Amino acid sequence: DMTLAGTVIRGGIVEGKAADSLQSSQHLSSKPSVSVAGFPFLTQLLASKFGTVTVTVPQVMVGPQGSLAIDAVHVKLHDVTVSNGYSEVRAATATATGRISYPTLTRELGFTVQDKNGRLDGRKTLTVAGQSFTAELSAGVHASGTSGISFTNTKVEAAGITLPSTVSQTFVALFGKAISLAGLPFGVSVTGAEVTTQGVVLQLTGHNLIYSR
Repeated sequence: DMTLAGTVIRGGIVEGKAADSLQSSQHLSSKPSVSVAGFPFLTQLLASKFGTVTVTVPQVMVGPQGSLAIDAVHVKLHDVTVSNGYSEVRAATATATGRISYPTLTRELGFTVQDKNGRLDGRKTLTVAGQSFTAELSAGVHASGTSGISFTNTKVEAAGITLPSTVSQTFVALFGKAISLAGLPFGVSVTGAEVTTQGVVLQLTGHNLIYSR
């Protein structure tokens, strides 16, 4: 069927099959949204080769315990080929984005954080040697290795008070751990991280990817 309606139907079938395979191969709790780009579609269909396939997943769970949520995951698969009745999907490269919300970061860090001028910002009260101290903390975020984020250039301010060095170091240590994003789906790795008003946005990439149901 060479009509527009036929092309739309065929496209929907292709996208549905690809979504099933990607959900199965990546162990996703919900079926992803899949859309195929490129023209002419029928030529791509007959060759089982597609220029760009976009995959959208509302949320994926990562980390050592699978308890850290990454929201609004958008994956663009480039130079895609499919085989075995769409049970295998291959992509030459992938580029993706995802977002870690501030409630999620707050749980991971143990104190409330938000965006302030492109940095994470929060307040924390600590008791050191029986004395209570309250300080404002801020830090930058960057990609750490292939599957995590870490914090840099941490600053501590305590309303004009000069904190003892041991106390200051205790505050700095609150941003001292990297957050693992182990188990990222689609074979992508973290290549960048940016603090935004909606959360920390991750940039992710992958190469020579195979997704088998």
